Amino acid sequence: MADTLRSILPALYHPLLPELFDTLAPTESKATCGSCAMCPPKDAPAPSDDVTYFRPDAKCCTFEPRLPSYLVGAILADERPDMAEGRRRIRAKIATRVAVTPQWISPPAKREVLFSAAWRHAFGRSLVLLCPYFERGEGLCTIWRHREAVCSTFFCKYDSAADGEQFWRSVRSLVGYVERLISLHTTQTLLPGYVPTSDQGLTLEDLEDRPPREAAYAALWGDWVGREEELYQRSYEMVRGLDREGFRALLAGAEYDKRAGILAAAHRTMESPALPERLVPRADLVARPTEGGVLVTTYSRYEPLLLTEALHEVVQAFGGGGTVAEVRARLASEAGIDVPEELLRGLHQYRVLVEP
Repeated sequence: MADTLRSILPALYHPLLPELFDTLAPTESKATCGSCAMCPPKDAPAPSDDVTYFRPDAKCCTFEPRLPSYLVGAILADERPDMAEGRRRIRAKIATRVAVTPQWISPPAKREVLFSAAWRHAFGRSLVLLCPYFERGEGLCTIWRHREAVCSTFFCKYDSAADGEQFWRSVRSLVGYVERLISLHTTQTLLPGYVPTSDQGLTLEDLEDRPPREAAYAALWGDWVGREEELYQRSYEMVRGLDREGFRALLAGAEYDKRAGILAAAHRTMESPALPERLVPRADLVARPTEGGVLVTTYSRYEPLLLTEALHEVVQAFGGGGTVAEVRARLASEAGIDVPEELLRGLHQYRVLVEP
């Protein structure tokens, strides 16, 4: 049976999410976590500006998620043997008090700054960015069953290329919004008067990898200091106790409807891609002759496309102006080339050809 969007998210959400999540989730056959599609194959050329490879002992887990309170509680409450290591790591994280708040367990602030500055060149390639919940020996996530929005929706490659990427980004946007609202609701219920902390830059403690000052931590947690695990588990129990109507009531509003509408539209585009009236080569298109053809940039730095020389000439022909129909007619009359619409839709999905 094909997976639905509901089924690919943590089980806590399954009875709560609306009908929109009964949409079939696309199968991303190119994103193979077991044998990572981004790791270098045997006899692979050295990495270059054209091709990016990931470390086999890091992969896309060079990212630390922000875990909402109720998912932290779900991890702590999950007594199954395969969650033992995840529980241990979460407890160790709580004990540090670093980036541990009643609403979230987050990456340390200094790490966030480092990731923001370095991800383009270091994501997938530096152990400095490795997720603390990633088990390097087996190459697995220790908290996967209760993962958050980013880890649920990120793929390195997409079967529908840019349309697939946009679809999963839309899922991430909606689920991330759910995480923010639900975690804030449970936290403010358990800790009346709680206000999310605002970003005020790196503190001295952040810079030196130390927990916040005792007074600051006590002001944040109130009567729950020393009972952090209990608050997280209570948060989980509150969400588990919701029915679908209660869940909807918490999320009701224009912002949720807007994100849901974007998701529905992205799904339609992915399922039924249309050929635009006009197409041109992307403005930043880089083409490098290589063995077997021409390697060109696409929507993603992780998925360059190898074109034959003839197909690359077709792409260039779309830089001469005119509608898609006019360019196709010109190629047919001047070069005897019949370019199928399906091929052009594919080049557009990869954003080799884009709307002007």
